[in-house]
This record gives sequence, structure tokens and C-alpha cells, in this order.
Amino acid sequence: MLVPAAAVLLGIVGLVLVLACANLANLQIVRGLSRGHEVAIRRALGASRARVARLFLTESLMLALLGGSVGVLLAWWSLNFVPLLAGPIAAAIGGAGDLDVSMDVRVLAYALALSVGTGVLFGLAPGAPVCAVRRG
Repeated sequence: MLVPAAAVLLGIVGLVLVLACANLANLQIVRGLSRGHEVAIRRALGASRARVARLFLTESLMLALLGGSVGVLLAWWSLNFVPLLAGPIAAAIGGAGDLDVSMDVRVLAYALALSVGTGVLFGLAPGAPVCAVRRG
């Protein structure tokens, strides 16, 4: 009885997370595309397309790594509360009272890979069309 309810709750949380990530990604892309005037000035001053793309990539990577770090810190902080909340629920339904919740290197590596991947993806996406504009 608890497993289907937990699966529905996990699905809802996942959908909210996907929506939040999509909104942030959309904001990043729009912000990158709206910087056309800045890119034009940089290009006129002699910056290459690769240099402008590196600027977008660096900004996006820093933002993604900062967000990933905050997420890992929040997850690490919440590890103390999960057993406190799940213990009484498990005892009420007759399950095991001990819940071992921990964070290991695989979780940290996955969070790092996900942060770097999204930073690269959304750092290069807005730079591609803006940097590809050729002078007349």
C-alpha cells in the first residue's frame, strides 16, 4: 500500500524537478540569445567566435557547478532527517525501523557529471547562433 503511494509521490517530485530545470534552462538560453549586442561589440573589438563561446561556456559551467554544489549540500544536510521521518512511518506499517541512508562517491560523481553536462549543453547552445552571425 505504501509503495504505490511513494511511487506516485516520487513521480510528482520528479515532474516538478524537470519543470524547474526546463525553466532554468530556458532562462539561460534566452539570456544568452539576448546578449547579441554585447557579442557584437566583443566581435567588433576583435574577440574570436571561440573566445565568445568560451565566455558563455565558462559562465554556464560556473552557474551549473554552483547549483550542483548547493544541491549536494542540501542533500547531505537532509540525510539526518530522512531516518527520523521514515522510521515512525515504517514502524506504523510494520516494516523495518532501521533505514540506512547515506551518500557515497557514486552519488557525488553523478551530481558532478550531471552539473558539468548541463553546464556544457546550455553554455554552448546560446553561443552557437549568436557567434555564427557573419558580418555583411
